[in-house]
This record gives sequence, C-alpha cells and structure tokens, in this order.
Amino acid sequence: QRKQRQLESQNGEAPSEDTAFEKNGCWSVSRRKERTTVIQSASSERLQRLLVIDQKGAPADSMRRAHVLAAISLGIAGVAYSLYQKGESHQRSELAELAALGDRRPVEPRLTGGFAHAPCRVALQPGRLLPRVFCSDVLAATVRANRAVAAAVQALERAAIRTPGDARVLSDLAAAYYVRAHEQDEPRDLVRSLAAAFKARETDTSLPEARFNLALVLERLHLRRLALAEWRAYFSLDRDSSWTQEARAHLDALERPSRSEQWRRELPAFEAAALQGDGDRVQRIVEASPQLAREHVFETVLGSWGDAVAEGRTGATASRLRIASEIGKAILSVNGDAMGLQAVEAIEKVGMDSVRYRELARGHQALRDAMAAYRLLRTGEAAARFAVAREALERGGSPLHLWALCGLARYWAYEGRYDEAVRAYQTVLTGAEQRGFSSLTGWTQWGLLWVAGRQGRPMEVLSRARAMEQAYGRAREDENLGAARLMVGDGLFLLGQDQAGWRYLYQALKALAEFPTVFRRHALLQRAATAARAEGLPEAALVFQNESLRIAEETRDPIRLTETRRARAEILSTLDRPRAALAELDVARRTVGLAPQDATGRKLRADLLWAEAEVSVRLDPRRALESFSQAIEEYGQLKALSSVAYASFGRARAERALGLDDAAKVDLETALRIVEDPATNIREEDLRLSYAESIQDLYDE
Repeated sequence: QRKQRQLESQNGEAPSEDTAFEKNGCWSVSRRKERTTVIQSASSERLQRLLVIDQKGAPADSMRRAHVLAAISLGIAGVAYSLYQKGESHQRSELAELAALGDRRPVEPRLTGGFAHAPCRVALQPGRLLPRVFCSDVLAATVRANRAVAAAVQALERAAIRTPGDARVLSDLAAAYYVRAHEQDEPRDLVRSLAAAFKARETDTSLPEARFNLALVLERLHLRRLALAEWRAYFSLDRDSSWTQEARAHLDALERPSRSEQWRRELPAFEAAALQGDGDRVQRIVEASPQLAREHVFETVLGSWGDAVAEGRTGATASRLRIASEIGKAILSVNGDAMGLQAVEAIEKVGMDSVRYRELARGHQALRDAMAAYRLLRTGEAAARFAVAREALERGGSPLHLWALCGLARYWAYEGRYDEAVRAYQTVLTGAEQRGFSSLTGWTQWGLLWVAGRQGRPMEVLSRARAMEQAYGRAREDENLGAARLMVGDGLFLLGQDQAGWRYLYQALKALAEFPTVFRRHALLQRAATAARAEGLPEAALVFQNESLRIAEETRDPIRLTETRRARAEILSTLDRPRAALAELDVARRTVGLAPQDATGRKLRADLLWAEAEVSVRLDPRRALESFSQAIEEYGQLKALSSVAYASFGRARAERALGLDDAAKVDLETALRIVEDPATNIREEDLRLSYAESIQDLYDE
C-alpha cells in the first residue's frame, strides 16, 4: 500500500484498478480494498517475519532480499495475483490452501530461507521434453496460470546484477530458471540454471541449497557423473534430514547401470543364447539396443569369423556364423534391417572351399579393423582397410561392401575430395534405400551432411540431419539417433534457431547418457559447451567442456584431446582468464604432435592457431595477426570455407588494432561474401531471417 501511494504521488494519478505492478522483486496488487485485505490476511504474518523495508523500499540485507524474491515471487505472489484475477467463489478455497502452505516447499529446487521439506511428484507427459513437477497443489494450480515465475526470474536477475557475490541470490535464480524450464518445457532455461547454480556453489561451497540445486540441474541435463558427485558432496552439508533422504533417492537412481554397461554384462549370456538357438532371449536383448547388436555382428562376430577362417579353426567358424545368423534374424525382426542377416547368407552361399569364401573372410577382418581405426580418427589407416574390405566383400557378394565404400567416402571428404566423396555417397544411398538398410542410410546421410557443412551450405546440413534422424529412428538405434539429433540441433544453431537447437541438444543429451563414454557424447558435450558460450553462459560452457575433456582423457586419443583443450581455452578466454587459456593451448600443442599428419591433423593444427590468435588479440595483436594468417592459409588449402570466413573476421580485428585498416577492409569483405552465400539458397522465410540474425554481429562489426 505504501508503494502504491508513492507511485500515485510520483505520477500524479492512481494506477488503474486492474493493473498489477512489480517493484524491487515484490508484487503489489491494485486498489480494491476487499481483495487486498484477503491477500494480506494470508501473507502478512510471513511478510512481516521476512521483510524489513527501509525508506527507499529496499530490503534490509541481501539474505532477506534473496528469501523474499524467491519465496514471494515463486509462491505467495503468484497465488496473490491469481486470486486477484479470480472471482470471490474461487478465492475462499484457494486462500485456505495458501494459508496451509506456510513454510512448506513450493517448488522442486531448494530455495534459501528455511523452507521445510515436502515431497514432489514428477509426471511425464506425452509430447513434452521435460516432466511436470508438483510440490504443492495450490502452486500447481496458479503458477502456470500467471506470470509469477517470469516475475521471479526478472527480479532475481536484477538482484544478481546488484549483488553478484550473493550465493543465495544466485542459488534462487538457478531455482527460478529451473522452474521456468519445466513450466514452459524449454531445456534452454536448464542451461541458465546450470550457470547460476555453478556460480552459487563456487561463491559459497557451504550453502546446501546451492549444492542441492546444482546436483538437481546436472541430473536433469543427464550429466550423470557430475550429478553423482554433487549429490555425494551434498551429504557433507546435510547429513540427516528429509532433504538428505531425497538426495539419497536421486543418488540411488543415478547409480543404476547404463544401457551400454548392461550390454557388456549380458554379452556372454547373449552369445550363449544365440548358440543355443534361444531366439526369444536373443530378441529381448536386441530390442534393448539394436545398434550395439548390429555393431557386434558387423565387427566383432564376423571379424572373429574371418580370423577363424584364416587360422583354419573350423569349429570356431561354425559357431561364429551361428551367432551372427541368430542376431541378424533378431535385428530384422526388431527394425526390418536385413543387412547383417544377408551378410551371413552371402557367406553360407559361397561354400567353405571357394576363393570367394576366403575373400569374404579377409573382407570382414579388414572391415573390423577399419571401423576400429575410424573410431580413433586414424583416417589414413581406416581408409586403407576400408579399401581392402570394399574390394573383398564386393567380390564375395556381401552387402557390407556398401558399408566399406561409405567409410572410404568419409576419408575422401576429410581430404577435401568432395566430388569423389559425394558420388560414392550417392551410390551407397541408392543401394541402401532400395534394400531397406536403415542404419547404412543414416550413416550415408551423415557423410553428406559433413560435406555440406564443410562447404558452407547450412540449409543442406539441416535437411541431411533430419533425413539422418528419420533413418536412425527406423533403425531404433538410440546412440546414433542421439547423434542425429545433435546434428539437427547443430544445423538449427547454424541458421540462428537457437531455442529449437537447444531442444534437440537436450534430446541428444538424454539419449547419449546411456552411452557415457562414446566419442559421440564427447562431440555432443563440445557442441553444448559452444552453444552455452555463445549464449553468454561461460560457466555452463565450462561444465560441459570439462566433462568432454574427461571422456577425451579416457580415450587417450590425441585428436580428441587437442580439440577439447582448444575449445576449453576459448571458454577460459571468455571468462577473462587469458593466461590460463594460453597455458591450455600449450598443452594442446604438445598433444597435437601425436596426431596423424593427415587432413584431420592439419585441420586441428589450424584450429589451434586460430584459438591462439583469438586469445592473443588483446595481449599481443602482432602475434595474433601471424597466427590468424597461418590458420587462414591452412583452411584455404583444406577448402574449409566457413573457417576461412570467421578466422578472417578475427584477423581483421588484429589488423585494426595495428592500424592496418586497408588490410582489415579486405578481410571483412572476403568474410562477408562467404557468410552471405548460404542465405541465397535458403527458401524458408523464417530460416532465412534467423540465419541473417545469426550473422548480424558480423555485419555490425
């Protein structure tokens, strides 16, 4: 009421009866006395206990401010606003519920200020990415019906700006983002919640609410290992309470084995069931992961069959073929893809004593070795083995020669032989689609997508990614489907559709959480870090990037380690830690020396030069100019046009810092020509506009 009088005196008039306004984080409801009285009767005792306001209307200290902003904006204020909008018949029953709410927990995250624990109910609903969470019936009925959560976010954002070192404000801001994410079904807000919760935890490691909220959002983002660590750390702050029991329940759920771990445990029984002809059990295991089953047949089983043929172990050849046949039948039953079964039938057709039989054995050995080298990004070695596999399998009449050709096309693309790669991909795609090989169709679309991205065609990237998603959806291959959704998200980010991009990244995070150490999850975490950094959330980016680095360190692969440390250096630079960024790049330079000297290795070295230049622009623009120039030259030779464009923008900054304006003008014009070109091929109006918006910063510069 006092604030209302202040506004009336300032403006010379009273606000209209049906206007609610927000001031310093607290809702004030308009003039109708009877409704004001109704609302005050429910909340005045709590407000008087929590809030002390000085002459200017500011809370007396940051602790009270954080409590009031969270409790009132997320809870009581939302109810008050809703009650104001409703008729008298609804007010009495809801007012009774509000009075009963008291100090009980209003939302799933933990708010500062001493709310008592209460259980929450999580409800998964079709068509939604995030579940609905109900912790209080009165809030469930009102928060979504009004702007309470939006007001809480806005007020807490302002409070965080005014008091950036207040862990309680940051923790409650993380809670508000988390609630808004679930109310609006927008995973993008989870990333904001992660950044705020991380800063709150770093600011005050003894604050239990901050630790609780960080663990909660990490779990919802499917960062399982990190969530486990935070829940365990929470027990050191809260040893025995109802909140602790809830944390333990989260911990128990996260400690169940992932799908890939469960697969490894069941593998011996899986092969035994296949040997015994137990089709029902084989099919149940295949249904859990058709992709792992297919890869086991293509690489492990048929590869070891080739070893047995080469070594003259007749008994082993028969058992390996029987296992491959039973699994192939189950895969055909589960997703309709007959490639594995047809590969076995090609072997059975030629007979054991024929030349083609030995050719098939050699081809399957080579395909296994090629895939192993490909997963480690040893592209030159992989290409040599793919070439052997393609020739031998084609002579033997196996459909897997198409798989080998697809792998060979990947190497040609890495080497910049794009026309040759695209022709091979089109040959494979035609054969795969005609014969219903869904997994091979997805892998081929993936290759065509990569070429389109390297050549700077974002619209084709998106269309290929969607075709890839459809193919892997038909194949029911969850790991590859997660990778496809990453690619769709990446395409949307390229076109400036950031909100939609985050929705796809979230689906990919969920899918690949079941495969925690695969290299595709490493790539996904890298992309999430890049997107978070672009969103202005470097703290969240660092969380994603550190987890990506952990996976890279487990593989001990120099390519992934170099790539991850380069990206981490860029995040550290964004966090205004240039010395730490340069130190990270020094480690990356030592690691890249172990990488192959092929196109992949050359691209990595150019990326390191570019990253070093970006970090050095402010510290040493002349050194930055030299690094930019070396990177641009290498990108040009690799025909990586997008990289040429953005590195040219960076070099223009260094040239301007050195007073070389004419050179900067040339670089800016060159870069603009490259980034403008894709827009001419985008037919959809909304995508063309969002792409233009995504490069607006470049135009502004």
